[in-house]
Amino acid sequence: MPITAQETELPATLTLPDGPLRGGIVPLHGSHASTRDFLLHRHLAQALPARGIAVLRYDRRPSPSGRSIPFSEQAADARAAMSVLRQHVGDAPIGLWAYSQGGWPAEVAFLALVSPVGVSPGAQMRYGLARQLCVNGFADRLDDLSRFQDGLEVYVRRQSSADVLREVFAEAMCQPWWPLLGYSADNTDLFSGPPGA
Repeated sequence: MPITAQETELPATLTLPDGPLRGGIVPLHGSHASTRDFLLHRHLAQALPARGIAVLRYDRRPSPSGRSIPFSEQAADARAAMSVLRQHVGDAPIGLWAYSQGGWPAEVAFLALVSPVGVSPGAQMRYGLARQLCVNGFADRLDDLSRFQDGLEVYVRRQSSADVLREVFAEAMCQPWWPLLGYSADNTDLFSGPPGA
């Protein structure tokens, strides 16, 4: 059974309870969980129907550029899945199960979140990398890290060029804390595509 969102058909699988229906749930995709057959999504379809919960799993919208799907499109897909599920569960409450990057629209009766961050990816990275520096004895270098992150974010927002970002990286790569950031040696993938794509 497909769901249709913004003129895109997404393959989906609905698993209904054999007994009384108590509600329904739509699992949302994390950044690396793009199909309805993702291990955790399959587990929900195996475990929840026996407890009266219908599960509608769907495949993530394909990305033409190979990059992340904008959250607005992911939210539209989730709303479309909820609409299809509503046709099968009537007035029962519908919720979302979100793993990691999973998001949610406003029309939600409940949320089941696994390892959510509650902040933007940029804020998450800023906090995580600052902790890395502090734990490893570079608490006095947080201003240097902040300048690097500012330069990266300006590029991602399409407010600077790849040449400027290369300079930002070159300066940061000379710092003793650079290996803690986990970037590859050449960072080619950052500079090869259009920023923010």
